[in-house]
Amino acid sequence: KNPTPYTYQRIARLLENDQRFFEALFSYQNGLKKFPESGELYNNLALLFNRTNLADSVFLYFQLAEQYSRFPE
Repeated sequence: KNPTPYTYQRIARLLENDQRFFEALFSYQNGLKKFPESGELYNNLALLFNRTNLADSVFLYFQLAEQYSRFPE
């Protein structure tokens, strides 16, 4: 009833483990719609895109993760 960023992250990780890239991507995106300032979700989204050849997306999401992270280091 009251999901947290961790809930979306956990669902996406389970989907990633099953090699379901797009469903994991949608889970992260849904989480970011609800929690647009979640550095953790941006970081995990960047790691997901790191498995592809989309370096610009990886860079963008890592920048957003750093911007919104509670612990930038």
